[in-house]
This record gives sequence, C-alpha cells and structure tokens, in this order.
Amino acid sequence: MLRRFMLFVAASLTALTLTGCKQIEMKNGEVPAAFLDQARKAEGVYTGHIEESDGSGLSKNLREATMVLKFEGTRPVLTISTDILGENCGSKLGEILNVQVSGLKVKRAAFAFDAGKCANADISDRMMIDIHENPDGKFSLNVWVMTGSAQIIDGTKSTAGTEPVIETSVTLTKGHFRQN
Repeated sequence: MLRRFMLFVAASLTALTLTGCKQIEMKNGEVPAAFLDQARKAEGVYTGHIEESDGSGLSKNLREATMVLKFEGTRPVLTISTDILGENCGSKLGEILNVQVSGLKVKRAAFAFDAGKCANADISDRMMIDIHENPDGKFSLNVWVMTGSAQIIDGTKSTAGTEPVIETSVTLTKGHFRQN
C-alpha cells in the first residue's frame, strides 16, 4: 500500500514537472497580481459532498455541503457549510499558503487547516484543492485533508538487505464540488 502511495507521489511530481507546473508560495495569504484574474474566475458558490475514505476505496459518511470561494482584495477566502472533519471538530480553514500553476492557470492550492478539537499528529495542517476548469467554463474543485498515517510493521532490514516492511493506513477526508 505504501508502495502504491509512493508511486502516486512520484507520478504526481513527474506529471507536474512534465506539464510545466510550478509551486508559488503566497505571502500574507495574497494571490500575486499575475495570477489574480485567472484565480478570480473560480470565485463563486459550489455544491457537492464531503466523504471519508479509509484507503480501501470505500466511502463512508457522505455529507452534502456548499463551498464558497470569494476574494477580499487579493486574498481568497474559502468557507464550507459543514465541518470537513465532522460537526464536533470545529476545524477551520486559514489563509492560502501556496499554489501550483501551469502557465497562468492555477491547478492546485493549499490552504492552512486547523483540525480544532479533532487535532492529532496524523491530521494534516493543510487542505489541498485541485482546480479543474470544465468545458462549460465553470469550475470543479476537489478538496482533501490527509487524516491518517503510515505504520511501520517490521522496521528491521533482512540479511538480504531489503527495506523494512511497511503497511499503510491512509485515510482521506475529501470533497467534490461543482460551481453553480
């Protein structure tokens, strides 16, 4: 399972390199002027759902939600109608941290994320948003927060010099939204 995850990460990084994507760090949560017009096209109300996946491909706890992306000056503000981790967590979204761009198009954004009462070492401190412009000119957003981690089952190297056996237990809380 970890091997699949590592292959996914390697493939994603390769795809970003081959497609000319680059990561740009945001200062004070502000989108640079060169990307602002393109980023503002994604402004609007999105409807969709949030689901939790345990890595087995099965989804559980499917919840309908509305997400609003608006700009206050050059700062994007993202709100979701329901707590992405669950109603009792009190999780919060913070400012935008970085974006991945191809040309002048924003492909992915990372926002600061506070898990609130559900915070633990396994929950990521950022929410990722994959941004896709549909043929009709509207946008689809896929959001996700990693809420699980990998476990080392056997941390010793064998006498043959092979790597430790690692089993993963990755859980994602993710959402799929389409612009109204």
